[in-house]
Amino acid sequence: MKRYVLLSLCMGLLSSCSPRHEEASAEEATLRVEDAWVRPGHVDGMSALYFTVINGRGKPDTLGFILVPVARRVEMHETRTEGGLSGMYPLDRVPIPAHSRVTFEPGGKHAMLMQLRRDLVAGDTVEAIFIFTQDTLHVKAPVRE
Repeated sequence: MKRYVLLSLCMGLLSSCSPRHEEASAEEATLRVEDAWVRPGHVDGMSALYFTVINGRGKPDTLGFILVPVARRVEMHETRTEGGLSGMYPLDRVPIPAHSRVTFEPGGKHAMLMQLRRDLVAGDTVEAIFIFTQDTLHVKAPVRE
């Protein structure tokens, strides 16, 4: 009996010394779009969509397309300077590395909303559908100045 108690006590002490493996929360282990917003625009004109893609997964993904029903065309661009000239350059696809944040913001990557079907005014909400290699996400983005 003494051996059993001593063995149980030793096993308990050994198990308390082992490293703990904490699971990532469900939110951290997902692919999501946050902080999406759209600039105001006029019918048949243009606007821009900004957002952050957060990949909490252990595998990379790729953003291939963005559909915005209020726009006839959506193109992903990146503003950058090449050869001393600043300009917007098209992005066919945007890699989203594992455990990363990729931000689309004024002066950087952004999505151009072209040939708007209606006016977009501050306070409106715009639906955007993000199509990744492995997922499709539906996001509502407010229109703001």
